[in-house]
Amino acid sequence: MSMLKLVDRVALLSLLSVHLALPAAALAACSTANLQALGEANLQGIHAGMTAAEVLERLGAPSHKTRFDRTATTSWDYRLADPWTFDSELSVIFDEHGIVVSKFLARGGQ
Repeated sequence: MSMLKLVDRVALLSLLSVHLALPAAALAACSTANLQALGEANLQGIHAGMTAAEVLERLGAPSHKTRFDRTATTSWDYRLADPWTFDSELSVIFDEHGIVVSKFLARGGQ
């Protein structure tokens, strides 16, 4: 009876470890694919004065948008892997007229 419990526990532990590892691997693959899709040249090409339509054409739809009422700006956030494959987030900041005023690339955890 105790041998069956041990086998059950090992099987459960194996299933749990696979279940936890797969989402992390899928997320890493997605991040790297996102960088390749966005392209480093496209990231470098984002600059102040661009319109929202130009950014949308270069980078596609953002993963998240945030409106800042006090500064009358909106941030479009893109999750990606930077050139060194660190999980990162690119924030493109627009003024109230939809014109880029700045951009910021931050690595995860920083």
